[in-house]
Amino acid sequence: NYNDDPEWGRTIKKQTGGADIVLESAGAQTLPQSLRAVKPGGVISLIGVVAGGKGEIPTALLMTKQVRLHGVLVGSRAMQQEFVTAMDGLGIRPVLDQTLPMTDLAKACELMQGQSHLGKIALEW
Repeated sequence: NYNDDPEWGRTIKKQTGGADIVLESAGAQTLPQSLRAVKPGGVISLIGVVAGGKGEIPTALLMTKQVRLHGVLVGSRAMQQEFVTAMDGLGIRPVLDQTLPMTDLAKACELMQGQSHLGKIALEW
């Protein structure tokens, strides 16, 4: 939890020796910690920019660790359905913070901006 451990990248490195792959969903704000967490020659997949699309990238650390950083975009509806089927088959469930009615969309956005949630915020139609 980045709120409990702002230096989570160093913690992961210390506990594991470095991650082979880091799924970075927050974006540039947490990318420096992802670079600290990944082992030399590892991969960081940038799958989201929840914390915003702008920020500094520590290029020296990126280069010295010889890390591969690549962006991943959302695929098609068919790809999403295949993904959900695979997750169901493996019994993997996302962490769900809370579910709100679609009429509370503004509240859901405020929760995300406040970054106090742990897991997904779902909206019901």
